[in-house]
Amino acid sequence: MKFVYATALGVLALGCVGAANAAIIVDGLYDADYGAPTASVAHDPGAPTSNFGTPGNTTGGAAYNVYLTSQGGIVYGLLQVTGNAEASAGAFANVYFGNAGGSTIGFEITNGNVFKPGVPGSFSLPYSFSIAPGGSGVEFALPESLFTNPVGATGIDAGLNPGDQLILRLSQSFGYSVAGGASYGDNRLGAITLEAAPVLQLCAPFANRTQPSMRDRQVEPDRRTDERQCAGADRQHQGDRQHIGDGECLAHDGS
Repeated sequence: MKFVYATALGVLALGCVGAANAAIIVDGLYDADYGAPTASVAHDPGAPTSNFGTPGNTTGGAAYNVYLTSQGGIVYGLLQVTGNAEASAGAFANVYFGNAGGSTIGFEITNGNVFKPGVPGSFSLPYSFSIAPGGSGVEFALPESLFTNPVGATGIDAGLNPGDQLILRLSQSFGYSVAGGASYGDNRLGAITLEAAPVLQLCAPFANRTQPSMRDRQVEPDRRTDERQCAGADRQHQGDRQHIGDGECLAHDGS
């Protein structure tokens, strides 16, 4: 059985595009269209946590692979546990995208939220994501228009254009260690070239599907709630939210 978590609007917005134009199914599982991993994060019980200013290639949580690709104007990503599953802090993923200059937009994937790195607060946003059975994978589908246009009334603007390179710079997933940095090279955890986004259309089979958000899931407050500071901005974490504006606050990541 596959468990899919998304806001109702997220399924509405992405359902037709995903079904009609892409071979990738957002179900938390690997699809051949991803190809080889764009990055791997190894388990190290001594890895630092909340190391946004000094991201590395290890995690105190479960080891995982990162996959990133694009199809039909949609950015697809998968974070998949490869070992040490017992060390996982849970099936959550906070990812930071930007360009060579730093992170300009981030997503609390399993909360369905978007945020501006280095700025307190986040906003609910409709997009599609899924958690694999047993919490072994977190997968998402993000319209490329989120990176090339202002995101509604949030004030968030990734500042990219069609034809620009989009880089997955940081990941805080399955644990509180932050992966990324110069050890991965210029493309960090993965990179794609943005193309012109397609016109999204609603389709009836998805119109009545409502999935629970991660906020509806019970979590252990002492494991999954945290409050930290970045660039002078406090961010209160609730449920699966485990991010602050990364070490790339104001476009610098210590790498």
